[in-house]
Amino acid sequence: MPSQGLAPDTMVRTTTGVKPVGDIQIGDYLYDAANRPVPCIGVAQPVTGALKKITYTEFDSRAKSSFTFAPGFRLSLTASQTTPSLCTTTNAVCWFTRCERTRTLQGDGNLHLDADSSSVELDDTSAIRFAVIRKSIDSFVCGCKGFRTVMPHFTTESQAQLALSLLRGDRHHVLDPLIVRDGDKFNLTLEEYGRLCNNDVKRRRIWLYRAPLSIDLSTASTGPQDLPLDPYFLGLWLGDGHADNTRISSVDPEIIAWLQSYVHRLNRSAEEGAPMLHLAKSLSHTAGTKMRNGYVRNHDCFAYRIACSEGKGRRQGCNPVLEGLRKLGLLNNKSGGIPSSYMTADEDTRLAVIAGLIDSDGMYSKRNNHYRIVQSTEGHKKIVYDLKELARGCGICVTGVHIEMRRSSLVPERHPAYIICLGQGSQKFQKHLLLDRKKMNLQMRHINHDNCRFTISDASSGEYREFEVSGDHFQLANGLVVCN
Repeated sequence: MPSQGLAPDTMVRTTTGVKPVGDIQIGDYLYDAANRPVPCIGVAQPVTGALKKITYTEFDSRAKSSFTFAPGFRLSLTASQTTPSLCTTTNAVCWFTRCERTRTLQGDGNLHLDADSSSVELDDTSAIRFAVIRKSIDSFVCGCKGFRTVMPHFTTESQAQLALSLLRGDRHHVLDPLIVRDGDKFNLTLEEYGRLCNNDVKRRRIWLYRAPLSIDLSTASTGPQDLPLDPYFLGLWLGDGHADNTRISSVDPEIIAWLQSYVHRLNRSAEEGAPMLHLAKSLSHTAGTKMRNGYVRNHDCFAYRIACSEGKGRRQGCNPVLEGLRKLGLLNNKSGGIPSSYMTADEDTRLAVIAGLIDSDGMYSKRNNHYRIVQSTEGHKKIVYDLKELARGCGICVTGVHIEMRRSSLVPERHPAYIICLGQGSQKFQKHLLLDRKKMNLQMRHINHDNCRFTISDASSGEYREFEVSGDHFQLANGLVVCN
């Protein structure tokens, strides 16, 4: 009989879209922890009983989320922040090791259980000390199925450094074959979770997690594309373009040079006899004028328009950029956001659109090593929501859309500003960025947004439904992994 009971309105991922648990039927395909389809092989009628609730901060967001379940529910959790560390003043090395040793030693073929140190050159003192530590760890009796801290002291600093190097590498078995690493998984019932012996582990080291980002390529173009505009230009124009024509405001010589090169490309590919395009320059704002954000410009700002050279008598259709904007439904109307043909294009095209938006409207935070994009007013709202989907589809960690009500010197009425941040995975579009000041520090680590802390509380009695899938795990609608 299926053992996992969830409230009927809990949404889960299926191959045909998101569905409530109450609608799941035998034969439906859900996704496992590796984003592989797994069939539902058993369902039960809804029943009423005591419920528990898990509350957590939504992935890539500040919002709180929760789901309710029957007490028999099993948690799928991941270890986090477990990197071994060294205290040089005491020559102590701290790491985390599994509490349950006998059953795990017998049953988990993925663990390196061989404590043979023949592959490592050890002096007699180190060999003896390491053997004593292994024996001490194995002799500790604990009834929980989690992990705990160990922090033995070593005779010398060099011995401690050697231990740290082994524990952080692939020969950790010399000291501890059951060391816990970031990403190790633990499937626990509520009772087993409650019996974890280490409060620090419970509070800070064992978290909920979501499946890795999965890109649906079923609707994405993979061959040559017939797109009316260069994707980088589209991103630039959505950020800093004038809605009624091809003009883009910029003070950056890199952007101006790229626009000129785009004009040359279009002229070279034009049909014979077609009028030539040129880049027209006009003063957009003078130094000393206030910007929408309230700051004062310290230099003149110019706008650059891709124009047709036929002048007043030019015929309609002679400017492919203007026609491209018209064809995409963007001319005089940015409210449509990023056109669908670009949303479903190949990854490199989508990354170029993102880069154009970053170079025009994005802000790079050196401290946090992420990008922040703000679009004001309802008319630009969809650009932000589309950018979020575009980034996620490219495997980039992106926050939820944060909405702030603002005023500015030019728009005194309160108006909404839509804000998102792009973090880990932004390395992908660096090759498309033109502005050095917006290129990220590739050596800096990012916070892992795929794990989250949680709390468990009692919920009022209510209805829940049990079901079972083939395999060990399935996903909720947001990718959160739960046990089967």
